[in-house]
Amino acid sequence: AHTFSRHRVLAICGVAGIGKTSLLLTAAHEQARRTAGTVAYYVCAEGDGTGDVLTSLLAGTRPAASRATSLRGALDEILAWARRTPLVLCIDDAHRISDPLLLDVLAHLGAASPSLWLVLASRRQIPLPEADIDGAILRLGPLSIESARTVWADLEDRFGPSIVRFDTLDAARRGSPFALRRAFAGLPGNEEGVDLTGLTPPQAALLAQICAFDGPVDMDRLAAVIPDRMAALPELLQSLLVDVTQARSITVHDLVRATVARSPRPPAAEDNLVCLAFY
Repeated sequence: AHTFSRHRVLAICGVAGIGKTSLLLTAAHEQARRTAGTVAYYVCAEGDGTGDVLTSLLAGTRPAASRATSLRGALDEILAWARRTPLVLCIDDAHRISDPLLLDVLAHLGAASPSLWLVLASRRQIPLPEADIDGAILRLGPLSIESARTVWADLEDRFGPSIVRFDTLDAARRGSPFALRRAFAGLPGNEEGVDLTGLTPPQAALLAQICAFDGPVDMDRLAAVIPDRMAALPELLQSLLVDVTQARSITVHDLVRATVARSPRPPAAEDNLVCLAFY
């Protein structure tokens, strides 16, 4: 949130599993609390255009609103929304956007309203300075050995000692929070190592439901919609298949999401109905 006192746009860049989404959500919600504003979140799909992203941001938080049919229409609706209430737009996996207009749109929105901020997470560099955007870039490199030990100690506080010794981990596994959590549980950190075979049917069903959402989901709101199914959440946390941010949003890593989509219990029609009820 301190960045937003000086800039309108924040780009968080780094490799998969380094913690971009958690940091994006933390920064956005802190800024929203500071300004009594609203957070809108969207995780990009491969090949999204900038207009698709803005339209999805509008529809995700305000489903009853009329959907813009053009980039200009979406820009106008975003700015009208920001005039009514302070607004923080979160664009996750921005590296998937295939649109040369992205930087122009960021520059326009960043300069258009004093009550509008944007946070992007990307696995590739976003050249904000070259585009003359009022923004800052936060590059997340691998965890230092001290930071990795801190994460490991936090996991031990939450779950007890691991059967794996921290000192046996190579630099690649120590450098990524996701891989580090998987190592703590004695599991590989790559996609093939995301093992769902030990899940009970209620756990698999809740994980599929969480994955049915396009991005992080508010834990308290989800509990209000499916209170009985939330009893399986502690086991999913224990298995390190999901995580909960400081803003009480449930997050799922892309590797877990991809494995669930190929599993015997992928997101189903009933899960999509719950998503509709949630919004």
